[in-house]
Amino acid sequence: MKRFFLILFALSAGGHASAYTNMPDSIRTDSVGISVAIEDVTVYSLKQSRALADVPASLSYVSAADMTQRRVTDIKEFSSMIPNLFMPDFGSRLTSPIFIRGIGSRLNSPSVGLYVDGMPYYDKATFDFDLSEVQSVEVLRGPQGTLYGRNTMGGIINVFTRQPLSYKGTKVILSGGSYKDLGAAASHYGSFSDKIGYGITARYGHKGGYFVNRYNGKRVDVDDDASGSLKLRFKPNDRWDISVLGDYQYSDQGGYPYAPYIDGHIMPIDYNAYSYYKRSLANAGMSLGHHADKFDFTAILSYQYFKDEQGLDQDFTPADDYYATQRQHQNLGSFDIQFRSREDGRRYSWLAGASGFVQGLDKNVGMEMRDAAAAQGLPMRATQIMSYDTPSYGLAVYHQSSINDIGIEGLSLILGLRYDFEHSRMDYSMDMTMGDMNRHISDFVSKLDFSQVMPKASIQYRLRRGASIYATVSEGYKAGGFNVSFDNDSERSYKPERSWNYEIGGRASWLGGALTGDLAIFYIDWRQQQIQQPLANGIGMKLVNAGRSRSWGVEASLGANPVKNLDLRFDWGFTRAEFTEYFQSESADYSGNKIPFVPEHTLSATASYTVNCRRVLDRIVLSAQYNGQGAIYWDDDNKVRQPFYGLLDARVSFQRGIAQVDIWGRNITGTDYMSYYFEALGNHFAQRGKPARFGADLTLRF
Repeated sequence: MKRFFLILFALSAGGHASAYTNMPDSIRTDSVGISVAIEDVTVYSLKQSRALADVPASLSYVSAADMTQRRVTDIKEFSSMIPNLFMPDFGSRLTSPIFIRGIGSRLNSPSVGLYVDGMPYYDKATFDFDLSEVQSVEVLRGPQGTLYGRNTMGGIINVFTRQPLSYKGTKVILSGGSYKDLGAAASHYGSFSDKIGYGITARYGHKGGYFVNRYNGKRVDVDDDASGSLKLRFKPNDRWDISVLGDYQYSDQGGYPYAPYIDGHIMPIDYNAYSYYKRSLANAGMSLGHHADKFDFTAILSYQYFKDEQGLDQDFTPADDYYATQRQHQNLGSFDIQFRSREDGRRYSWLAGASGFVQGLDKNVGMEMRDAAAAQGLPMRATQIMSYDTPSYGLAVYHQSSINDIGIEGLSLILGLRYDFEHSRMDYSMDMTMGDMNRHISDFVSKLDFSQVMPKASIQYRLRRGASIYATVSEGYKAGGFNVSFDNDSERSYKPERSWNYEIGGRASWLGGALTGDLAIFYIDWRQQQIQQPLANGIGMKLVNAGRSRSWGVEASLGANPVKNLDLRFDWGFTRAEFTEYFQSESADYSGNKIPFVPEHTLSATASYTVNCRRVLDRIVLSAQYNGQGAIYWDDDNKVRQPFYGLLDARVSFQRGIAQVDIWGRNITGTDYMSYYFEALGNHFAQRGKPARFGADLTLRF
């Protein structure tokens, strides 16, 4: 009965993710050198189609033109553009965690949400994908659980791809660069009539690898990937909007360029067994939108399947001691149904809806003890096989109310509440094989239920056109779960973590949009943080709940067009995230230490200048970007860190008619930095950042 009343209460107060049917029907460009005033940017992530200046949250909006200018092709490269967003390079697509304001997760479920065209991506193994057909990306920092639900404690990334009828044209891209970096992509968006549109895309990419393994003289990180998509959109009239899409992506990646880290120096890569990661990822979805006289209705149904395989030299040395394999596959179905009032300048507006998911995730892990078997007292090579079947499902209801012009014109109050319920189960078994012998070690079945009410309140005052200030208080929540490796039965699972988040901020534009600025200050107090710890044997990791933590900081952005054709952009984030109570063991008190994988500073500065030509060429665009981040601590003990470093990129674009040629350079100064560090089997390992590389792209638009 108590749960029933909570559901009813939630129906009167939360919000959710966006539907891409809300996108306008104007044809957008992805050419370079375009800037827009802040009040002209419409945000779709809150499902209210609000101007950016009216969103009471710290938000970054990145257009297709921005990503083209910076040659952003994947999420890892995109993260360098956003204040207080960090996505470390772990050496493969399998582990692609995202951290916002110090909140993230290296193991198991993510703490930052990712939606593509309104469809959720729940597993980190699916996060690293191609961004070549993206129309825009929105990043909301801070807890978004009231609006989005599952795994959005740190924030959310909303990706919108080009949609038929909204975008038309044909594009072909050919690219080549150093280290045998080759690529080809093609897309065509057309229509059968003014009511039915379609889009077809295809892409192939090859990277020859940046790092050489001294053991065999071969490059360890060769990468091949291919993808394709099909989209259909039907708008029979002004009231109905129906979209269907499907896409498939395949990658075959050599990876894990891990090298010994000794006395503060990264040594050459030197291990004997080839390591790799292969992934097949398929998505299918349908969006249905209806505009009634007094409300709008949106429904999104989605399905995601992925299957992957990993092989890993577990000891990362020339010795043939340990080799790990992992295979997993996921089936994920989700729905989101929402009703919202029509705005029409009313003092009161609302939205309410329900969402849910069913996820099946099966994982099989094999740890092969080769020469190390003798050290374990085994007569021959042995393989420990662990199987995990972890089905789960969840349901949620939500409501959000907005009251405008409270007492004075421009003052608004936004209240939201969401109720989430989640159930998960783990069927676990462990076996040991030695030659033809098989021995069953253990098995168990465990179940977990989680439920949470997530409130959020914001007050906002719109000062004038293009300017506003706001204050927000919200509760962050991330459900508990199961460990896939543990030292004892008490560590099979871990508890939820919770936080309270306080934020004030504002944004403004001056001189008709020639100068824009954003500023946000935040403080996060969270408990029972899910902390990664190594297993006692040094092989594998587990999650435990540890004490109390806090994070505070600032985000600031400034855009300017001081003279015609010159665009300047500066983004800066500062985060101080630390443990306030964390005892890893009786002898290890990490209270006061910095939380690992959290850059204290993130910085991005961009300049772009367009030269309009009268002969031979239409225009030349010169652009340069400086991206910096650090200091970054890599472990709870804070013994190893990467100091602040910066990378310089540059690009020259020559445009004439349908053709565009870009000459580009990444990390052109050859900055040497550490992109990842860890400890295993009592040894220290690190991964270097990517070296300087150069190339050219040819783009044809018809």
